[in-house]
Amino acid sequence: MHLLRAISSLSLILTVILFPSCQKEIISLNHTTINLQTEAEIHNIFFIDSLTGYAVGGIQNRFGSIFKTADAGNTWQEVFHSDTNLNDIYFLTPETGFACGDDILLLKTLDSGNSWTKVTYGWNPPEAYISPLKHIEFVDDTAGYLTGGAYFDRGIIFKTQNSGLWWEPYHFDNEMSASHFSDKETGIFGGYGLITKTTDGAQTFQPIDIRGDFYTSFCFTTKETGFACGYNGGIFKTNDNGSNWTTIYKPNNADLCRIHLNDITFAQNGKGIAVGNEGIILISNGNGSSWEKAQHFTSDKLFSVTIHVDGSAWVTSENGNIYILDL
Repeated sequence: MHLLRAISSLSLILTVILFPSCQKEIISLNHTTINLQTEAEIHNIFFIDSLTGYAVGGIQNRFGSIFKTADAGNTWQEVFHSDTNLNDIYFLTPETGFACGDDILLLKTLDSGNSWTKVTYGWNPPEAYISPLKHIEFVDDTAGYLTGGAYFDRGIIFKTQNSGLWWEPYHFDNEMSASHFSDKETGIFGGYGLITKTTDGAQTFQPIDIRGDFYTSFCFTTKETGFACGYNGGIFKTNDNGSNWTTIYKPNNADLCRIHLNDITFAQNGKGIAVGNEGIILISNGNGSSWEKAQHFTSDKLFSVTIHVDGSAWVTSENGNIYILDL
């Protein structure tokens, strides 16, 4: 009996050593919490300058909101409210900006976010295109893309070449969620089990030979070097502008706790940060070559991370929270 107990104790010790707990915490981050005094999930942030910024969010099937700060995030004012959840925001100039959300809702402001009007696309989208828009990106003052989809197999991309007056649609069999363009012709789109590349301004698309994740975000540190993260917990790297990818971090297997990543970015000092569900934050101090888990300070879902001009990382979250991290 004593021998069996000793063997069981040894087995337990080896299990703890060989298979680290999901609660293992490695890096401690100093953070400040800002609450926007709303029950909304805050999905994304866009800063015009060091003082002026915008946040979008809402709750699916209930409402959407746009908030504005003019004092570096110390105070926020709700400048738009609707019955449709909002997911992303982008400004072309300090005056002209766009916000997108569920049911292909697209909004535009011409007065620095003080008022917003609904964009009509220039045509009436069919039912197949009525899905959440997840991401906005403009390549220059005229060319931009909206990316979205639903149900894993219903993907949409809208393209404008005239600053948002007319949007051309593309339909995919994979839900789409992210994009990155290095110039007006060359870009990549990511989504459910798929990264696809265009070299002719989205006239044609070439699927990349990479599988196994739901690609949620891209961040490029140079024209050729970029990173992607995924909902299945992976971080991937390319050194040739998105044509080939290698796996840098892939924790989701039977022996380790599963994580889900929603956004990835890099600060100018080379430090990387990826955020996801249940308060997960991964930090890279080696220009993306390795990633470590940061200490948990919240169990909330973290939606996005944006680098402020002062070098801090602004992480959006549930319950109206924004966390400012010192990197």
